[in-house]
Amino acid sequence: MPDEKELQYFSSLAGGNNAQQGFDWYSRKLNLSGNQKVSGEITPEYLLDPAAPLRIKETLEHPRLFACVREPVSRAVSAYRKGLRENNWDCSLAEFLENNLDYCLDRGLYSIQLQRYLDQFPRQDIRIMVYDDIAFDPGSFIREIYQFLGVDPDFISPMVDFKFNIGVSQRREGVRAIVFLRDLVYKLLGQVGRDRIVKAIQRTKLGNRWMQGFLDPDSLNGAGDQQLLKGYREFFRDDVQKTSLLLGRDLVSLWGYDN
Repeated sequence: MPDEKELQYFSSLAGGNNAQQGFDWYSRKLNLSGNQKVSGEITPEYLLDPAAPLRIKETLEHPRLFACVREPVSRAVSAYRKGLRENNWDCSLAEFLENNLDYCLDRGLYSIQLQRYLDQFPRQDIRIMVYDDIAFDPGSFIREIYQFLGVDPDFISPMVDFKFNIGVSQRREGVRAIVFLRDLVYKLLGQVGRDRIVKAIQRTKLGNRWMQGFLDPDSLNGAGDQQLLKGYREFFRDDVQKTSLLLGRDLVSLWGYDN
């Protein structure tokens, strides 16, 4: 995997347009000329961008593709919590959802996005997984990926039980000042320096626990928030049913859309 996440080579969404860098650039990022058995990258926009499947098909020879779907309302709330964690947001959940309808709604329509890939690639070359399985059994989840890629399925990463990018619903007192100072440091170091610092902290047990306790992970339990999210769940109900049929798995029951 490259040091940086989300190479945005096959998508022009989210400000990405790295296709103009040329395939040599992409090859170097993935070290495709090295002696590793498998190379890969993660870019969520490849699922959202209608043009990405064909671009991948025309560029890569026999790629193996992964997608991991999450209950769509939880995914939207997670995006909000990410903003609280990483940015100095001062907006409510309702304001975030209202001002980011495309981000919150379009990304949760999985059946449409997945079908675009199934139209371009053999089904056996695509592994569609479910986020809930990570929490239930992270070891089995990663082992399934290894088996699909044809690498050692018995390798256990020391990171498998670490929690990264913990979602939050509110900031603890004094955190805003720390985030402000952090952002100043990031500007000085650039993206690569930022990624290396974050990874270095997260990959130690002390640093990982510290980052978990850095922000308040309380749930959004207000009556107003719950009513708002109920409306969004109705929006996704039909697509959840279609995605269930596409995967051959009962996501309707798993995600609580059967009541």
